[in-house]
Amino acid sequence: MCIPATFHGTITNDGPSRIRKVLKQNPKLNVVVAHLGIPDTVSYLELMDECPNLYLDTTMALAPSSPLRKEFDIELLLPHSDRILFGSDFPNLPYDYAQEYQPITVLPETVRHEILFKNAERLLAQHL
Repeated sequence: MCIPATFHGTITNDGPSRIRKVLKQNPKLNVVVAHLGIPDTVSYLELMDECPNLYLDTTMALAPSSPLRKEFDIELLLPHSDRILFGSDFPNLPYDYAQEYQPITVLPETVRHEILFKNAERLLAQHL
């Protein structure tokens, strides 16, 4: 496996189709899309169905005061909760750090544990 790569884009720039192309050409590459891929979150979640090496992180995507936040049904994360990573951009946040965690408290305990710990542990363990 390749070391994970992070894609950081928050402007609609056809990111999902670009990431699809990269992952199809590099099937051993793990890609982490920051900020749940805002504004293309739903498209990235759909892409996860065909790309098992695609991950999304939650950085600034769910916090109530985040300037990136878009209305989003957090339960859409459940089918791919094994590839959602907790992210925070701490300490570079324009709001209280606790807001990064608060939105995921509504998810089942096992899902929270995956997002907060297990998914990153599993992803990074592939490269040790």
